[in-house]
Amino acid sequence: MEHVVKKGENAQEVKYNKWAILFCVVTMTFMSCIDGSIVNVALPKISYDLNKPILDTQWIVTTYLMVISALVLLCGRIGDIKGKCKVFKVGVLIFTIVSFFSGLSKTLTLLIVSRAIQGVGGSCAMATGMGIITAFFNEKERGKAMGLSASAVAMGVMVGPALGGILVSIRWDLIFWINVPIGIIAFLFSMVYLPKMERNSKEKIDIRGTIVFAIFIVSSMLSITKGEVLGYTDKYIMLGFIVSIVSFTVFIYLQKTVESPVLDLNLFKTKLFSLSIVCSALSFLAISSMNIIIPLYLEQALQMSSLHAGLFLMIYPLCLSIVAPLSGSLSDRFNGRLISLIGISLLTVALFFMGRININSTLIYLGTCCAIMGVGNGIFKSTNNALVMEKVPKHRLGIAGSVNSLVSISYGLWVYICNNNLIWKNEL
Repeated sequence: MEHVVKKGENAQEVKYNKWAILFCVVTMTFMSCIDGSIVNVALPKISYDLNKPILDTQWIVTTYLMVISALVLLCGRIGDIKGKCKVFKVGVLIFTIVSFFSGLSKTLTLLIVSRAIQGVGGSCAMATGMGIITAFFNEKERGKAMGLSASAVAMGVMVGPALGGILVSIRWDLIFWINVPIGIIAFLFSMVYLPKMERNSKEKIDIRGTIVFAIFIVSSMLSITKGEVLGYTDKYIMLGFIVSIVSFTVFIYLQKTVESPVLDLNLFKTKLFSLSIVCSALSFLAISSMNIIIPLYLEQALQMSSLHAGLFLMIYPLCLSIVAPLSGSLSDRFNGRLISLIGISLLTVALFFMGRININSTLIYLGTCCAIMGVGNGIFKSTNNALVMEKVPKHRLGIAGSVNSLVSISYGLWVYICNNNLIWKNEL
């Protein structure tokens, strides 16, 4: 059964189950977040079984993140041209099928290639998810829907490491195969409930802009990750940074001059969109301490075991996952901007007190800071995501959602790069 929504003067409105549609998006979001955190746990085991250095197995994660980052804008643009639901379905299908073959990989090269293809599927789903939610939920329920999506992200981050530890203790290929049943459910629901929205857009896809943006992403990421190993004054690293600067400049020029850009810069002329994106980026940058500094503090300064540290760090995503849907519902009824401001204010207060942590700080003090961070970001995230999409034209929902996803991916890249550099230093 497939609902069809046709566009035209005589088109009739077709009823659809918006909560089932949300379930499709949330399930894929949950799966991708589990995948992002679960693979890192398995790298030491994969390194041992494949008899490869840990720095070589890092390419399993690096390649995946680079592909997603490079293609997310393109996938969002294709969603606007060909249909967001269609692109989302393709993404879920690719991600699920390749997850199965990733588990079958017996060599590091084959596993890296599989992860690259998996990144294509991840890009399709991440780029279109927010646009789909915005298209099917009006302003009276959009905040709640965004809150549930944010909860899925938090739950995925929370469950991933623990689930990864259990699966890796059995066999590491299970970390990829766990995606298969979840992906099948998401795909079947998407085939039944996601409307087939016909698109007659004659806009072209900006291939040149996409290639230049991919060059920018790859050169930037390689320069930063390898700079810690070779030194940032190394001629190849410096060349990489030059290439990234030039490619980014060329990309912006192309987006201003081509007829159908992959990134519509006119979106940033809307103050609400621009401000919401900037606030989102700043919030991600602020909470990076949760993934980098706090684990080190718990394990090295307080001599806490990895298991206990992991359980302690669940405070943040647990609080976020509980608060996000509630704050989203409130933003649907009251001033979303005010609620978003309250959330970012709580996050700022928590970061201020977290900055005062020292060797004599108690776990109660640190736990309270983490809880307030989770509550603050939970309040902020759901309302801010709704604000990002509020003033965006319907034919630009895909690219707007992909920009917001790119901010989230950039946060993941930053945390990964920092952790990668720490691993390299420990290898010395």
